[in-house]
Amino acid sequence: MLEIPWTETRDAEAVQHTLREAAKMLHDRPCRQGSIDVLPARGTLLVSGDLHDNPFHFEALLRMARLDEGEDRHLILHELIHGEHLMNGMDFSYRMLLKTADLVRVHPGVHPMLANHEIAQLMKTRVTKGHGECVTLFRDALEFTFGEHWEAVELALDEFIAAMALGVRAENGVWCSHSLPGRAVMPSFDPDIIRRPLEASDFEKPKGGAYLMTWGRVFEDADLDLLAKAWEVQLFCLGHRKVPTGAESEGDRLVLVNSDHDGARAFTLALDQPPPTPEACVLRSKPLNSV
Repeated sequence: MLEIPWTETRDAEAVQHTLREAAKMLHDRPCRQGSIDVLPARGTLLVSGDLHDNPFHFEALLRMARLDEGEDRHLILHELIHGEHLMNGMDFSYRMLLKTADLVRVHPGVHPMLANHEIAQLMKTRVTKGHGECVTLFRDALEFTFGEHWEAVELALDEFIAAMALGVRAENGVWCSHSLPGRAVMPSFDPDIIRRPLEASDFEKPKGGAYLMTWGRVFEDADLDLLAKAWEVQLFCLGHRKVPTGAESEGDRLVLVNSDHDGARAFTLALDQPPPTPEACVLRSKPLNSV
């Protein structure tokens, strides 16, 4: 497996350095076009779903991705924070962002994508997940860990989140993002957001383009067809929606995947081949607890 020099999670100066270096690398990487990462028609792509600070499944994804085999192996990561397991009533999932930043620093094929929980943390807007208000619990952990330096660390975390890709598009027609705009907001969504760098207003609730891209749960075939034409893709790989089986297909273009719970799954795609059907993606998916 890839050798990774992990950053000390309680060293405020080291944490800030890692996060800022990784943020710059995300902005400057050759595959970044506009607000998305664009992958060539070679190599492989490991598609994962919401992770929500599950360290065991994070390690399983690294084993599946086999990043040590070369720079043409790619790994999708998203919804990294706000897990269900608190410590002393605090959410320490900043450490999952830090681990991801460490990966970005050593391998260009690691693609962290924006998700609704990361945007909520960036914008300090209320979001819950069954155990309390996530943003506050996350900030409590920062203050507990870093003391007087916690706000400086938070700024570095915000910079890393803001540098994440809105989505990932492969030249063979595969699209990955946390979600897509839902039916109700599609009329106000501009698909060309992917062709430019994101602005501060894109993260704002309720009409920012990045905000809209990470909250949709119900999609109409006509809307998927519109986005497929605008973005020149055939297959949408999304998360966000609860999938008890880990992976499920919906219609001719959409596959949904979760990587956080007991039924978590992920699947690998060959980027030099046409996209498989959504049903084929489900069939080739692997349970993370068996990796």
